[in-house]
Amino acid sequence: MQSIILICSNEEFLKDIFEQYNDTDVYKLYENNRFNIESDEGRIYITLDNSIINDYADGEVELIKNIFDSEMFFYLINYSDNQALFTMIMKTQLESLKYIDDDKGSIVPFFEYKMMLVEERENSRFSSF
Repeated sequence: MQSIILICSNEEFLKDIFEQYNDTDVYKLYENNRFNIESDEGRIYITLDNSIINDYADGEVELIKNIFDSEMFFYLINYSDNQALFTMIMKTQLESLKYIDDDKGSIVPFFEYKMMLVEERENSRFSSF
């Protein structure tokens, strides 16, 4: 499983995405602070886990706190396959302030992360010709 972290100002992220993910061929489970998705594309497990902030260095924590002027919520997103993550990210529409920590040293706005995924997909398509 690979992982990324979604940092946002919305405590209802799991409920919001559960309501947006309404495919009939997808198994989904929402309970307490977890949301699981299982489909032919792969598995995604999303967990609200604010203790993740303890994994950041002091400078990173200050950077994150400067971005958010309200409360922050950390969601660990574990995924088994890039296609499953791509589908989930493309379906997700949120109004709250949100950033992705890609676990590669970058914290980027959610919309930029979405665009990066689309660009990567297009580049891999063209490179396969």
